[in-house]
Amino acid sequence: MAMRETGRLDDSMLRCAGCYEAFTASAAAAMTGPDQPLWLDRPAREYDIIRAVLRWALDTGRFTAALRLAASLW
Repeated sequence: MAMRETGRLDDSMLRCAGCYEAFTASAAAAMTGPDQPLWLDRPAREYDIIRAVLRWALDTGRFTAALRLAASLW
């Protein structure tokens, strides 16, 4: 049975959204610290995945998750 049919896809994507929210918050904090050179590329490398998670959140009506993820990018 596919993940979508069992609801496991939604659970996984919500966890993924939370992980990327934490990741982008960490990146934002590190951008102004001594580890800045290490963090300058990391969000760009993850951009496609972050965008896919954000698109999923919007498409499935998970607006709070979408807003939290988008706000963490700002």
